[in-house]
Amino acid sequence: MNDTITITVAGATIDNTADYRLTVDDGTGFRVVTFDPIDNTANSLTFRVISVADGTDPIKGAVYNLEQTVNGTDWTNLSYKVTSITDKGVVTLTAKSELSTGKPFDSQGTKDKGIAITAATQFTGTVTGVDAVVDVEKLRKGFSGTAPSVKMTFAENELVGNVTETGYVATLAGDFTGIDAIYELGADKAIGGGDDTKLTIADGKATLDKTVTEIPAELNFGFVLPAADKAVALTAPQSISGTLVAKVSTNNLTVATKADASKWTLNGDSEFVEFVPFQDVYARAITVTNNGTVEGEILVELFADGKMVAAKKVGTVAKYGVTDISAAVDALAAENEVTGFAGIRVTTNAPATQIEVSAVYYHKDDKDRVKVN
Repeated sequence: MNDTITITVAGATIDNTADYRLTVDDGTGFRVVTFDPIDNTANSLTFRVISVADGTDPIKGAVYNLEQTVNGTDWTNLSYKVTSITDKGVVTLTAKSELSTGKPFDSQGTKDKGIAITAATQFTGTVTGVDAVVDVEKLRKGFSGTAPSVKMTFAENELVGNVTETGYVATLAGDFTGIDAIYELGADKAIGGGDDTKLTIADGKATLDKTVTEIPAELNFGFVLPAADKAVALTAPQSISGTLVAKVSTNNLTVATKADASKWTLNGDSEFVEFVPFQDVYARAITVTNNGTVEGEILVELFADGKMVAAKKVGTVAKYGVTDISAAVDALAAENEVTGFAGIRVTTNAPATQIEVSAVYYHKDDKDRVKVN
């Protein structure tokens, strides 16, 4: 008598305003133990034994039934609200028994704990892609070698199936300046296959809103360049991101996202200056010289404390020209509160064989100069 059983719920919560009961029978419907609920919270229920039928063993072969009611008459199985479940996550129930003296019963090992539910993700998706190199020899109006592409897959675990999808939305985001069109490719996965779908491009995003007709689905996207007389410079470096959303009746679900679905790099000049002091006692002189006919934008990346802290376009170097980027680099360091030693990477959108980067720092008082690049 007065022994207790506490049942704890993990991974979910229960209604602590409902009434609960725990009953035990010996398989014939004869109730052998009577429990009195004495405490319940959002994650636990505690019952005290108030009577035991004579000549019975309430442990061996008995079935324990945990039930609840909200109106005092209709008893149902325990219900709970899942708090946070990931794929293959679980909701568990754990029972702890204690004698009236407060001492535990003999341990029942794994019998004290059970899995009430195992979660599974209904919708899944992946985003992969082919990277590309923007060619400065083509004045950045074309790619060198393999053209970029993106593939998305959309699938459903039909064993879950608790919500109904009505379609999906695939989105590619990036700077599509210089791209004439983006297509979801047809069955032959080649641009111009006859059943390609042209995506709508707005504000740097290309969107395909499609009704589900068959699952699993595979989407392949290709990029089309304009005719040579209408071509403009492509943006690089950059990462094209891809997102796949399942449209369902209750709420749209993001099932796939990847920041670098397709990376576009540049086969221009990139030089790293490992050591540049930004203390007030030093001044810096950093220039970019162009010995060729391809004008190039200049991008500076600032590195301090082992990480990149800022990146900014700081100017353009004309053909057969020299551009002083010292003031722009000083301003970038000041904006990001870099006052010690740092490294800078200077990337110029022009052929590497035609670009030279020169970096010098010197002490303002004694005029000692050190060339670091």
